[in-house]
Amino acid sequence: MIKKDEKKTSTVFIRGLPYSVNDNDLTERFKDFGNIRQAFVTKPKTASSSTAIGYVKFTAIEEASKAIAMISNIGGAKVSLSYARKKPRKFRKPKDATKSGLSDSDSDDGSSKGQKVKNSDAVVEDKIIAKRGSVPCDTYTTNDGVVFPKNNKTIFIQNLSNDVTEKHIRKKCRKIGNVENIIYSESLAAVTFSDENMARAAVKKLHNHVFKQKIITVVISTLSLKAIKKQATPSRIIIRNLSFNVTEDILQTELSVYGSIIDLSLPRKTDGSIKGFAFVSFINKFEANRALQKLNGQEILGRKVAVDWAVF
Repeated sequence: MIKKDEKKTSTVFIRGLPYSVNDNDLTERFKDFGNIRQAFVTKPKTASSSTAIGYVKFTAIEEASKAIAMISNIGGAKVSLSYARKKPRKFRKPKDATKSGLSDSDSDDGSSKGQKVKNSDAVVEDKIIAKRGSVPCDTYTTNDGVVFPKNNKTIFIQNLSNDVTEKHIRKKCRKIGNVENIIYSESLAAVTFSDENMARAAVKKLHNHVFKQKIITVVISTLSLKAIKKQATPSRIIIRNLSFNVTEDILQTELSVYGSIIDLSLPRKTDGSIKGFAFVSFINKFEANRALQKLNGQEILGRKVAVDWAVF
């Protein structure tokens, strides 16, 4: 039952579930109310408790509202349904004023150290700092001690095949512009061109292209380390509620507009018919997230689909 002034979300929280109910039971019970992105049951660790709680996440608030209004019994037991509340984000205060970039005299009241920092808007910037004191800040040092330059003339090429050599990289890049230097370690290479325009042209021509049977990721080296890692990490999404007429080719056409697909799986039953969901892996998290945001709740072959992150 919906309470007055209750803040609505697209996730339903269920209390009083029978201990025997599992994730699949929840999905089956709620599937008629809309597109389910996720459904799971949480059971208490103590065996003395006979009930559990559950969560069902829909694609829209209206679907959650419909389920809350209509369902009062699950697995033969009376249950309580409500909107799941979002946890508020906690602001972490710096341990001391000097770490947040504030001196002892920078407190709101001008007092000296010993006073608490009252300005909660102080932000600690996430900066890439070289691992060795003798290395300038415009460098990136790998775990094995290899130093890569970080400037607008240098690109990072990632996800290189094991049989690629420096000679292969130089031959590929000199077609784009004059190469001044190459540093290569494991599956990462730093290529420095004569000017910034050549580096940008290299990113445009090489990023997400196949090189020695592998799709490579190419970025300007001045990106933050966090962004560079995201660019190089393949990410997978799951698409549910697919039409039973959908094929791999149709999905490839629908999803390729969002980025480079490195794998697409459409699970089938023993009789050859599809199960109604698919897994799609993109070359990086940015492209996978773009597909998730744009496609979730949209129609494929006249059927609204639900898109969410999938685990490998």
